[in-house]
Amino acid sequence: VSSIGTIALLTLLYAAVFLLVYPAVGNATGALSIIPVIFGSWRLGLKRGLIYALILFTITEGLYELSSDIFQTWSIQSLPGLVLLLISSSAIGWLSDLVSQINAQKDQIEAQRQELQAEIAQRKQTEQALLRAKDAAVAADKAKSMLLRKVSHEWSTPLSVITGYVEMLQENVYGPLNKEQSRVAQEIKNSGDFLSELINYLLEHAK
Repeated sequence: VSSIGTIALLTLLYAAVFLLVYPAVGNATGALSIIPVIFGSWRLGLKRGLIYALILFTITEGLYELSSDIFQTWSIQSLPGLVLLLISSSAIGWLSDLVSQINAQKDQIEAQRQELQAEIAQRKQTEQALLRAKDAAVAADKAKSMLLRKVSHEWSTPLSVITGYVEMLQENVYGPLNKEQSRVAQEIKNSGDFLSELINYLLEHAK
């Protein structure tokens, strides 16, 4: 809408200048039509620029009829003049479309570049999060292993002492045991052996 409004104002200005200049310049005044045609084709592009060139050609013919009592032909109104307007409009319109396409491609490339940068940044954040999670898992595994080794060590020392005393009792180091005492001593030893195996299992899997 802004481009069309600007071109309409330029066309009115061209018509006013034409009517003012024609008495002094004469038929050559029509050459001024190339200015709005170039501007309009640049703003409108190839197809609409050609349409505007034809409209301005028709307007120029009407201005000639208004400015002179007897219709006089001039170069722009002749077939070569019309061809010149159309060629100028086509060239400028094609160039305008080409520039628009290049700008659109640049915008598309820029959008893709920004999207790619955002994707790369997202991947970096994901990789950093994975590294932090891996470090946390490694640290937790080390802490677990250290805890198991420490707890197992703390258990194995007194357990070895208890097991040693039970074996000394079974060997009658402190005197003979009756049947009930022997049974209790054997249960203690069995429980100690089970706990010892459990501790060894924990130590093995804590490595």
